[in-house]
Amino acid sequence: MPLLLLGLSLLCMICYHLVGSRVDESGALVEPFALVPLGWMLLLLSLVSLVVQWFRLKRAAALG
Repeated sequence: MPLLLLGLSLLCMICYHLVGSRVDESGALVEPFALVPLGWMLLLLSLVSLVVQWFRLKRAAALG
């Protein structure tokens, strides 16, 4: 699960940079801004799930 979430996070970051941003004819900035917080959220979830798995494995090894 952590690797899947990390991969999705990296995919969001890469897509944001590949799509890029532009200014349309009315002067408004057009960019896929939703990919930035989504990428960071997926990265955080990846780290949290990694820590949870690590603690579960550590507790299982201590129990026996």
